[in-house]
Amino acid sequence: MKSLLPRLCSFALAGGLFLCPALGQGDTDSRLEAFLVEQRAASGALNAMQISEGNQLLDEISTRVMESTELEDKRYLNLLKIVGRARVRQWRGLSNGSGGRAEERLSNRVQGSLQLRMSEVFKEKLQGEVLFFPDLYETDLRAGAVILLGRLDDEDSTLALLNAIQDSDRDVRDCAAEAVIGRDSSTVHPALLRLFIAVEAGELELTTIPLERHFQTVSPEEGSSAEESLYAYVRERLIANKWQTSSRAISVSKKLNNHLIAPLLIEAMSVWLSRKSAGLQAARVLGELERELSRRSGLKLGQRPERWRTWWRSIKADQSEFPTDSASAKRTQASFFGLKPNTDRVIFVLDGSGSMETVFANGESESARQKNTRFKEATAQLVGCLKGLGEDTRFDVVIFNSHVRRFRGELVPAKENTLKALQSWIQRKAPEGGTHLRAGVLNAMSRSSEAALEADTIIVLCDGETLEGPGWVAPSIRSFNEEARVVFSAVQLGGRSDGALEALCEHTNGDYVEIRDAR
Repeated sequence: MKSLLPRLCSFALAGGLFLCPALGQGDTDSRLEAFLVEQRAASGALNAMQISEGNQLLDEISTRVMESTELEDKRYLNLLKIVGRARVRQWRGLSNGSGGRAEERLSNRVQGSLQLRMSEVFKEKLQGEVLFFPDLYETDLRAGAVILLGRLDDEDSTLALLNAIQDSDRDVRDCAAEAVIGRDSSTVHPALLRLFIAVEAGELELTTIPLERHFQTVSPEEGSSAEESLYAYVRERLIANKWQTSSRAISVSKKLNNHLIAPLLIEAMSVWLSRKSAGLQAARVLGELERELSRRSGLKLGQRPERWRTWWRSIKADQSEFPTDSASAKRTQASFFGLKPNTDRVIFVLDGSGSMETVFANGESESARQKNTRFKEATAQLVGCLKGLGEDTRFDVVIFNSHVRRFRGELVPAKENTLKALQSWIQRKAPEGGTHLRAGVLNAMSRSSEAALEADTIIVLCDGETLEGPGWVAPSIRSFNEEARVVFSAVQLGGRSDGALEALCEHTNGDYVEIRDAR
């Protein structure tokens, strides 16, 4: 009888809550407020008890019959704060590992529940009040409202999101930028171009990589003012003095019609080749121009403007014969474990931890394999890649383990005597200690002055799980890479990845390779 008493009390309480919705609602509200306080104060991932409490609160709110619309709206707005805070915590690297994934799942559950239960009145409140009068509502709520409206494909939500991109808070602006990706609306394209211009002019801080993805996925209507505006934006920037500006123009040109953009790409290649001959930084843009022309044509004609002009003349004449690949059109391209970087300004970040002393198995005889280690192989590939890039390339090298060491502290020409000095320097750095990848990457991204980072490419090699995990990558890239536009490429040399290298590449559109035959 005693063992049945707690269970009967539990049934009685549950029945009371169902028959009398007001019973227990005050407790739910106070618990929800307490959860929000804990989520905002957390300096790391939420623990299992906190995640369980969040899910239980969502279940209670979702299944109860509300007393009034006012009370329902208040709770829904508080739930949206969970969503907004979860995204901000993710961007700041505060929600890593399994706890971070659990918080993301909770956020997705909240969004799905609110989307199912959202009335037109509540939606209009978010569109016309929460996002229209930002001073009246806290940042977490505005961010959550943007994320929820991003699930809705209607013109009013689109206009509210475009308004939120100019919010006073950077986090809200970035949430809104992500939310408008892929919206095929005549109002979106010109609005996003205006944002690009404002960012370039230093009038607005905004993460523009999501906006670039928009123009890579949505085609403006042929002959429309949106197409004309995009064409004008690209045309003015393909041969800009700053390579970063030209790189962005190439990125957003992908959905423009061939007849509009192909001639511009070809002439831009000619201009950037002249700049390269003059010793200016140009390899990154030339590589992007070459890839874009190859993507559009299906041909590989190298960085040869005259051959691309012949191709384009044949297209305009509606001819079926195009220039073919030839030995003269192909270039011998430098390689680092299969990566083929298009760069003349590069920093290599190499793992110097103790595990890099592991024997590297590369198909040679057993005796030869025993003499080679991961670290020696990385060194050999590094020097070979720099020789292939040529003496006009400027480079530096960072080695990380429990400490960080840098070869020069600035980019230097890849001349023969410098490469010999590099080999001697590396030979004195015997692998030891742990895998502190974050410190090595941040050192490579650091600048000694307010001048822009000279490197346009950072190549990272690591042979196993890092001590920090991947959570730091997104906030670091977000705070640093808007202006720099550095591409990270990475080599996972044996071992087991923890996702950090993949994240670096994913956030910067770089290449990632795994070398599985290391032992």
